[in-house]
Amino acid sequence: MILENYVWKRFIVQSIQTRSIPLWDPYLFAGHPFLANGQHSALYPLSLIFYVLPLTKAYGWFTVVQFWLAGLFAYVFLRVLGADRLGGLIGGIAYQLSSFFVVSVVFTMIIAAAVWLPLVLTIIETVIRKQENKGPVTYSPIPYVVVGSLVMGIQILAGHIEITYYVLLVSGFYALCRLIVLQRRQRAWGPALRMGGWLLVMVLLGLGLGAVQFVPLYEVASRNFRVGSVAYADVIGWALPVRRIISFLIPDFFDNIVGHEFALGT
Repeated sequence: MILENYVWKRFIVQSIQTRSIPLWDPYLFAGHPFLANGQHSALYPLSLIFYVLPLTKAYGWFTVVQFWLAGLFAYVFLRVLGADRLGGLIGGIAYQLSSFFVVSVVFTMIIAAAVWLPLVLTIIETVIRKQENKGPVTYSPIPYVVVGSLVMGIQILAGHIEITYYVLLVSGFYALCRLIVLQRRQRAWGPALRMGGWLLVMVLLGLGLGAVQFVPLYEVASRNFRVGSVAYADVIGWALPVRRIISFLIPDFFDNIVGHEFALGT
């Protein structure tokens, strides 16, 4: 955090104080594109915390706010699914204090990007469920689509493209499953296709809002020195052997890193 995120935030604050746009960072090697890289989360709305508080305090408050939002959004999602207050509370706490969030606090862009997944799923569920409740009568989910696109845009501006990919992947799979259920319950393709179209519009609008960050990021990444430096065959050669699949069910089957105990031949 000190070597990476702290210096990024300090550079942004200095740029704000000098009323300049931090397009280029001259402090690393011979300089490199800064604003286009995205992982600094400069355009993320909640990064305002870093711009109004001393950096030594801002990190703590930023982390608390992200954890609180993660728990709140998970609570809302579970309540929409039908959980009672206690179930929603337990689920929200489990999500916000999961090991993924706790170990990722040193990477502010990761936790900032991940907190929005439950809210995206909530909007998807609400759009489809309202159509289920209305039966053959169609309705216009425009308000939910607008809110969903804003959420997707904010999520992208958090600056961690890998988490954005995961959010899109999980959301797409969830939406597909719910649309299939909708089609089977109403025994008609029309409502499912219409809701699917609206959800696609939501994603496209969200990508449009986040384009201010991910389009420059794509251009920078395409010029990265790593592009083409390693063949695909080399990359898949780094994968774990098939026998390690059992570790998904029994993590310590081959070794125990904490206890420094390793089995032979692993």
